[in-house]
Parts: sequence; structure tokens; C-alpha cells
Amino acid sequence: MTAAVPVLVYYGIAFLRGKIVALIQKIDNDQIEATLAEAADIVFKAVATVAQTFVDTLKKHGKFTPEAQQEAFARAKAYVLTLLNEDVRELLIEVYGDLDVWIETMIEATVNGLKAAEKEREAGTPPLA
Repeated sequence: MTAAVPVLVYYGIAFLRGKIVALIQKIDNDQIEATLAEAADIVFKAVATVAQTFVDTLKKHGKFTPEAQQEAFARAKAYVLTLLNEDVRELLIEVYGDLDVWIETMIEATVNGLKAAEKEREAGTPPLA
């Protein structure tokens, strides 16, 4: 499974970036686009990091419980909050209203995207771009 994580991350990122691009195309300001893309990328990296350093190990040993799922989510959120600078936080609040809700929604979307990518890979379906 650990060897498949980079592939899954790639497919998940490709899938989610397509969705983010659609949203970003509605925004005229280049700086806002770049900042939103940076924030989304931070979430992708946080989820991938937690998957590789925490989740995969627990799954390998059959210990990925609901409690461990909550811990993985908390770790990803803490990682995102550590990496988001104040300017990015302020922009996310301005655009989306609630930073915590945005982060939590993006983490869930990323995890779901990775799961979908894994299913597509297993089925031999190419990733969505």
C-alpha cells in the first residue's frame, strides 16, 4: 500500500485540481487565484503526508480504527494550520467566511478524492484531469 500512496496522491491531486481550477476560473484576480491554489496544495500535501506517515502504518497493522481516523484528520488539520501564513488565512476567511470549515471541507474532499482515485486505479480507469 505504501508504494501505491504516491500514485494515489497523484490521481487524487489531479482529480481535485480539476475541481479547484473550475472554481478558480470564476475569480479574476491573479493573486487570489495563486493564493487559493497554494492553500489547496497545502491541504493536498498535508493529507498525503499524514497518509504516508500515519495512516498507512496503522492500516498495515490492522489498527486504523475510527479513533485513528479522527487522529489522522486532526493531524492533517494541524499541519495545514501550521503551513498557512496569515495572508492566506485572511484571504480564505474573506472568500469563504470560516477558515476551519474550509480546511475541514478540503481535507474531506482530498481524502474522498484519494479514495476515488484508488478505486479508479484498481479498475484501470485513467484519472480525471
